[in-house]
Amino acid sequence: MKKQKSREKFLERREMWFVKRAKDISTMGEVKKYIDEEFDEDERKGAYALCADIFVMSYPFCYETLPDNLPKILEEKYGLGIPDYDLIGDKIKEIEERIVKQKTNSDKEEEERTRGDRGKSIKEIIKELEKEYGEEVPIEEVLNLAEEKGMERDKAEEIIDVMKRDGLLFSPGGGVVKFVR
Repeated sequence: MKKQKSREKFLERREMWFVKRAKDISTMGEVKKYIDEEFDEDERKGAYALCADIFVMSYPFCYETLPDNLPKILEEKYGLGIPDYDLIGDKIKEIEERIVKQKTNSDKEEEERTRGDRGKSIKEIIKELEKEYGEEVPIEEVLNLAEEKGMERDKAEEIIDVMKRDGLLFSPGGGVVKFVR
């Protein structure tokens, strides 16, 4: 009887921890929603507790870090079986992979925006220097001004090369660049 009470208290504490964190962390929130849909009320506490332990002990979810006596632990500690565990584990991995993919796509979009901003900056710098030098602007001056504005020199050189390839700029020679008009 004492062991049963102790197990119930354990499940309760883990459930509270998991449900609280599920409100703040998107991965956990999605896993909670999945558990709510797929598990009956009796299994739900065990599933929440299992997820809480997974997130605490082996985040990100990884089969290699889990104990060898998992079937016994699942049954005694959580009241679940291997199929339940596999369902939860697969769902956690699926959600985390989707989040990583979204972040990667977001990073790519940010890099493209940044590259576009740098391209605009180089155009503005060349236009500014045209006032002083005329249509043919020394590349070294463009790079120096880009550095003064906080752009890395190699990134500025890369942008100039891209602008040349895209037909926006050309080098008539002698270390100068000129807009194609």
